[in-house]
Amino acid sequence: MSKHPADGLPARDGCWQWLQVERFRGFQLPAYFNLGASAVIVHGPNGTGKTSFFDAIQWLLTGDLPRLRELRMRQTDEYIRNAYSREPAHVSGEFLVRGQVIRVSRTGDRSGSDLSLQIDNERIDSTTTENQLEELLATGTGTSLSESLFSSALLQQDNLRYVLTASPGDRFEQMSRLLGLGSLERFEADAAQSAKAQDVAMKLARKTAADAQERLDSVHGEVAVAEEEERALPATEALLAGLADDLGPLPAAGLDVDVPTASGQLSGLSKAAWLLEGGLRSLLESLRHLQQMQVDLPEEAEDVLLSERDRRAARHAEATEELSLRSASVESLQRVLAGAQRDADQLSQLVALATPLLGERCPVCEQEINTDAVRARLLDRAVQASALNVVQNEITTARTARDEAEEAALAAADALATVDAQRAVLSKWRVSRQKADDEWRQLVGAQGPLRLASPPNDDGLALQVRLVVSMLEAVSAARRSVDATSSALAALARGSRLSVLGEELELAQERAAVAKSALETAARDAAAAEALSKASTKARLQVIKRRVAALQPLVDDIYSRFEPHPTFLHFQFDSEIFRNKGTLSPRAEDETSGVTVSPSLAFSSAQTNMTALTYFLALGWATGERAIPFVFLDDPLQDMDDVNVLAFADLARHLREDRQVILATHERRFAALLRRKLAPRADDERLRVITFTGWSRAGPEYHEDLVDYIPATDLRLFA
Repeated sequence: MSKHPADGLPARDGCWQWLQVERFRGFQLPAYFNLGASAVIVHGPNGTGKTSFFDAIQWLLTGDLPRLRELRMRQTDEYIRNAYSREPAHVSGEFLVRGQVIRVSRTGDRSGSDLSLQIDNERIDSTTTENQLEELLATGTGTSLSESLFSSALLQQDNLRYVLTASPGDRFEQMSRLLGLGSLERFEADAAQSAKAQDVAMKLARKTAADAQERLDSVHGEVAVAEEEERALPATEALLAGLADDLGPLPAAGLDVDVPTASGQLSGLSKAAWLLEGGLRSLLESLRHLQQMQVDLPEEAEDVLLSERDRRAARHAEATEELSLRSASVESLQRVLAGAQRDADQLSQLVALATPLLGERCPVCEQEINTDAVRARLLDRAVQASALNVVQNEITTARTARDEAEEAALAAADALATVDAQRAVLSKWRVSRQKADDEWRQLVGAQGPLRLASPPNDDGLALQVRLVVSMLEAVSAARRSVDATSSALAALARGSRLSVLGEELELAQERAAVAKSALETAARDAAAAEALSKASTKARLQVIKRRVAALQPLVDDIYSRFEPHPTFLHFQFDSEIFRNKGTLSPRAEDETSGVTVSPSLAFSSAQTNMTALTYFLALGWATGERAIPFVFLDDPLQDMDDVNVLAFADLARHLREDRQVILATHERRFAALLRRKLAPRADDERLRVITFTGWSRAGPEYHEDLVDYIPATDLRLFA
C-alpha cells in the first residue's frame, strides 16, 4: 500500500486522504481535514459544522445539494456559498480508487460550479470531468453517481428513509442497477420500445387500410351514380335545345343573349349571367334609394334656392350688425351708470366727513345750525343731483332694443340654415342620381354573351325600377337554367366515364387487399412484440426476485442485530408487476401472527430509521466490487438506544474491512463507544477522530486525533 504524504501512514485503496473546505455553507475560512484512515469519526454538538462537512463532500462529488435546493423560498436564495463571504465556495479533496490517486476540486455557488479533476497528477479535460468522475466511482452499476452515492455510500438524515419512501417503480429500477442488472434493464427497454414501435406501425396500417376501404367505397358509389345517370339523362343536343327555349324570353325583357351551341360555352354564359345579376341588384338598390330621397326634395329649383340663400344671408348679416350696435350701446350706458354711481358715493362720503365739522352756530349770522337736518338735505340733493335715475332708464330702453335685435338675428340664422339644409338634400340627390346613371352606363357598356339591349329611357324612377326588376327576374331565371343544363351535361360526362371508373375500381380493390394484408401482418408483429415486452418484464422481475432473495440473509442478519421492532421481526421487499412495470415494496412481518405492514407507515421514527439503515448497509455490501469504495454516515445513531448503537458499532467494524467508513454523531458517549469499537486492530487499519468543539463566523472550531494501531496482545484493553 502507498503512503500518505502528510503522515506516512498506509493508504488503503478507496480511501479519502484529505478534504479542504472554504467559503462553503458553515465554513468561511479554509479548513483542512486529514482523512487518511480506514475509519473516521466526526463528533461534536449539533450546530458546530458536521452537516456542512458531509454537504461539502456531496457537493464536491455531485455539484448539488437537492435537499437544500428544494427548500428555497426564492430562486435567488443562496444555499452553497458561506453567508459571510462574497467569493464562490471552494471544496477540494483527494482519494484513491483502484490504485489511482484522484484529486478533485469544485468552485461555484447556487447558480453553478466548475469541477477540476486530476488522475495521478494528470489534469483531465474540463469538458469530460463530470463523466470521468462518475466512471471512476459508479463502477459498472449502470446508475448515476448521485443515485449510487445516496443509495449506498452517503447517508444523511434528510435521505435516510429514501429506500423506504421512494415509489415502488423507482425503487425497482434502482435495485436493478445496483445489483448489476443493467443489461436486463436495457433489454426490457428495447423490448418495450419495439412493442411501442410495432403498435404505432399497426395503427398506421389500420389507418391505411381504412383509407383504402373508404376509397373503394367511394369508387363504388361513383360507378353506381354514373350508371344511373347514363340511363336517365338525354343527349347533349337535347339539353342545349331545351336551354335555348328557356333563354327565349330574354329579348322581351330588354336583354341580348348569345344562345350556346356547345357545352363549352355554358361556363362563360353562366359567369356573364352571375355578373349581370349582381349589377342589376346594385342598380335596383340605388334606384329605390332615390325614390326614398325624392320624398324630401324641395319644390324650388337650385337657382331659386341659391338666390333665396343670398337674400337670407344678407338679412342675417344686417341683423347681426344691428345686434352688435345694440349690445355696444348697452355696454356704454352701463359704463356711464357706473361713473354716476361713483360720483354719488363720493358726494355722500363728503357729506359724512364735512357735517361733523359744523359748529352749533353759523360763524357769519350766528344762527343755530341743525347738523342732522343739514346732513339729510345734503344727502337728498346728492342723490337727486346725480344722473343715476336718468341713466338707469336709458339702460332699460337699450336692453329692450338689444333683445329685439338678438331675436331678429336668431330668426335670420334659422332661415339661412333652412335653405342650406334644402340645398344639401338637393346636392345629395344629385350625387345619388349620378351614381345610378353611372351604374346604368356600366351595365349597358358591358360586353359578353348576356348584356343589356339598350340604355334606359327617361320615363321616371318608377318605370326604371319596374324595368330593372323585370330584367333581374329574367337574368336570374336564365342563370338557373344555364346552371341546370351544366349540371346535366356534367352528369352525362360522368356517365361516359364508366370505363375509366372501372379501372379505378380495380386499382382501389387491389390497394384495399394489400392494406388489409399489411394490417394483419402488423397486428401479428405488434402482438408478438407486446408479448416479448411483457415476458422480458416478467423475466427481469424473476431475476431481481432471486437477487433480492440472495440478499435477504444479509438483510435478516443486520435487521436482527438492530431488532428495531418487538413483534415485526422480519423485513423484506415484495416484488410484483403493476401496470406492466416491476415494483418493489418494503414489508415488515410478524411471523407469529402473519400480519405484514409498511415500515414507513407503521413504525416509529426511530424504528423506521433503523430499518432504512439496515437496507442501506445491505445494499452497500451486496453491490460488492461495484460499490463506491467509501461510505459516509451523517449521525445514523439518532433515536437509537445503547443496544442498537452496540450492534451498529459491530457492523461498522465489519464494514470498514471493505470500505472506508466516515461517520458522525453528536452524542459524546456514542463517540467514545465507537472510538473503542473501531480502534485499529490490524496493520492496515487506522482510526481518526475529528472533534467539532464550536462555531463562529470564521467557521467550525475542531481538532483531530489519530488512534494508533493496537497490537493483538493489547486487544483486551478494548474488550
